[in-house]
Formats: sequence, structure tokens, C-alpha cells
Amino acid sequence: MRTLVFLVLCFLTLAQIRPTQGDEPKPSQSSVVMEKKLEYAQDILKGLMNKDFDRLDRDAKLMKVFTRLEEMYRGKQPEYREQLAKFQNSVTALSAAVDQKKQDDASRAYLNMVDSCIQCHRILRPDSRPE
Repeated sequence: MRTLVFLVLCFLTLAQIRPTQGDEPKPSQSSVVMEKKLEYAQDILKGLMNKDFDRLDRDAKLMKVFTRLEEMYRGKQPEYREQLAKFQNSVTALSAAVDQKKQDDASRAYLNMVDSCIQCHRILRPDSRPE
């Protein structure tokens, strides 16, 4: 039941920030999704530090959901799609490591996930590119 409520809330949130047909979203339109992804990334780090595999499992699954939601908005940009694939692969690797309770593998997957976040922001936010 909690999962259903969560998904309904996700879709209601999306309905509020949905861009018009053919338009790429402005950063503010996807900020709700990005804020949640940042929150889950921070929670994943906490889970790694404490070897809390239940928390890691929950947050990795939530990260996958919000990544799919983000894909709906920015999926048209080829550079973004490439970074998204790297991000999704790292989250999948994280989930597999969590399932096997392998903290070192989960840590490496987390680092790959964070790196893909940084690279993606360089693409989507030119003002964040290094000088």
C-alpha cells in the first residue's frame, strides 16, 4: 500500500512539472525530481557508512524510480541519454551489490553513480562546467 501511495504522489508531482509538448524542461521544472535524487544519494551514503543494507535497498529502488521520471523529461538530449545510461548502470550495480551485501562493491557503484551525476550536470548546466 505504501508503494502505491508513493507512486501516486510521484505522478501527481510530475503532473505539476510536466513540460509542454516538444519543450525541454527548464532546471526549475525538474528540481523536485532532482532534489529527491539528491536526497536518496545522501541516504545511500549514510547506508554505506553504517552498513545498513535495508536502507540501501530502499533508497536504490527509489533512485531507480526517480531516474525513470527524470528520463521522461530530459530523454531527448543524446548527451543526457548517454549519461543516464551510465547512471542507471551504476544504480543497477549498486542494487546487485546490496542484494549480495557486498559493501565494497556497493561503494564502488555509488562512486560511479556520483561521477555520472557530476558529468550529467556539466552537460545540462553549462554554468557548472569547469573553466
